[in-house]
Amino acid sequence: MLETFNPVFLIFLSYGIGAIGTSILKSTGKLAWYSNHNYISNKLTKTLGVLVFGWLIRKSFMGKFNQKLKFKGKLDEARLEQLKAEMTLAENSHLIGFIVLQMYVVFLSFWGIELWQLILYTIFNIIFNLYLVFLQQYNKRRIDKLLSLSQSIGS
Repeated sequence: MLETFNPVFLIFLSYGIGAIGTSILKSTGKLAWYSNHNYISNKLTKTLGVLVFGWLIRKSFMGKFNQKLKFKGKLDEARLEQLKAEMTLAENSHLIGFIVLQMYVVFLSFWGIELWQLILYTIFNIIFNLYLVFLQQYNKRRIDKLLSLSQSIGS
């Protein structure tokens, strides 16, 4: 049975579970806390290679997945706020997906999966869930700078 679970399937499954969890948080009004929450600094983001990963995402087929996270057109406060809200949803979905998948991996480790599978699942989970959380947080901080600049110019 374990042979049917591959890391790519588990990543997509974890994101689906994360999207459901995010919808629940949004409907209960608990999602607002995540809007300005940060787990790592800009310096650590750069040190971990998250920005290089972001470049790879944009240049690969993965850049086609969530078109709502692309900014096109003129700098507009309303559009920037909307983009930040979409990033918060995607970030939270990946965070929930990361947590759920890592809990599943720990569960599988007690079930007797091979060490290499445990490592592979964890690496895929970090790259395709946790790194995306960090990337979206970095981009939200950039949006906040643009919003702050826009508001100071408008004042």
